[in-house]
Amino acid sequence: MPISQQEIYSTKKKFLNLARFPRVIGAIDCTHIKNNFTRFLFIGDNSAENFRNRKRYFSLNVQVVGDSDLWIRDIVCRGPGSTHDQTY
Repeated sequence: MPISQQEIYSTKKKFLNLARFPRVIGAIDCTHIKNNFTRFLFIGDNSAENFRNRKRYFSLNVQVVGDSDLWIRDIVCRGPGSTHDQTY
């Protein structure tokens, strides 16, 4: 994330010019990254079902924060597919 006051000001200005979002330094969203190997890692164990998301396929829940220049500033990839976005 932007650290210096100048970088924060610059990022806020770019978001304002780009999308008319005032006082924003990052856009956040979560997505599901599909993986087919999870079911094989937990053979004979019910832990694999934690990775099955609401659309019924195995995935990791990944949170990404991007800046106004479309650079990824932060990424969190630790939740199984069944994890709700609000958990982060």
